[in-house]
Amino acid sequence: MDLNEHVERLGGLSPALNKFEELISELVEKRFSAYNVGLKFENILKANKDEIIARIARESIGVTRTIGLILQNAWKQAELGNNQIGLSEINYGIRAARKTYFKQYEGAVRRKLIPGFYNDIWSALIGKAIKEKEKHPDRPASHLLIDPKRNHYLNVFKENFLVHLLEEGRSSKYGGNYNLYSIDYDICSDLNIKYAESKDQYTGIRFIYDDILSDFDGYFSNEQLRSYKCPTCDRIYQEDEVSKAKVKRCFDDDEKLEEIIHQEFEITDGNFAEVEVKILGLIAMLKIEDNMSAVEIANAVGCNRQKVSGWCSRVLAPKGAVLIEVKNGRNYYFGE
Repeated sequence: MDLNEHVERLGGLSPALNKFEELISELVEKRFSAYNVGLKFENILKANKDEIIARIARESIGVTRTIGLILQNAWKQAELGNNQIGLSEINYGIRAARKTYFKQYEGAVRRKLIPGFYNDIWSALIGKAIKEKEKHPDRPASHLLIDPKRNHYLNVFKENFLVHLLEEGRSSKYGGNYNLYSIDYDICSDLNIKYAESKDQYTGIRFIYDDILSDFDGYFSNEQLRSYKCPTCDRIYQEDEVSKAKVKRCFDDDEKLEEIIHQEFEITDGNFAEVEVKILGLIAMLKIEDNMSAVEIANAVGCNRQKVSGWCSRVLAPKGAVLIEVKNGRNYYFGE
């Protein structure tokens, strides 16, 4: 289900999300019918179906793999009780899916498959959202308006479902067209950030993140650029702002600035496809007690079992990049 396509066709984000809720409900009911278990989805629910579907829609943004992970983990939690899914079970499923995706990102950074400066970008994005929340706790701070020329800065976060591209060419109340993103629904819940539901809530100037992302332009430039960072307040200065000073100091607290060398970040050997980065990133974060089978990893990253088992067993394991525990004749993979 392509969200951006639905936004264009239906004329906005809100109607697109409403349509997703209908499609998700239909999808789940079709699965129940296909397995011929004699039940409907509402038969295993102990909370309002519409509320459960609404939460799944906002977390998954139409990604069917995410819908499956949410319901699979929600059912595992329900099996510990009375085999009924309520809001606590669906929230558990949502969080489990989100943590799986975050492990893929975190592990890929750890293995240097993703440059470490992305952690700095992520901290800056989340830091601004938290500041906005603290100013006005009753107002949403979940969305981002990004200048299209910086759209690619967020590709890594989008691929790992930390943010979601909702709409291209969204107009701000204060002028200009931007690409509209949302921070992941569960990340917002975890940080007590109110999630915006209507266009009047996410087109304000406080959602424009140009001032945050411009600090990282040097990492995406074709030219070798220098910038400087204050070790105390973390303010970043471009070279032309402090070029005249022999000893470069922060304008705010007079600390000596540290030079940032852009585009000299370390990358691991190898040219990995996106799905391979996700596989190795996820496994890198698994301890032996958390090990996963090829089927479980494939479901999490969105590929087939043969890709996981073949690549891990024949390529990564001989290099020591992943570890394997054999149980009942089946390989289970972990990273530490």
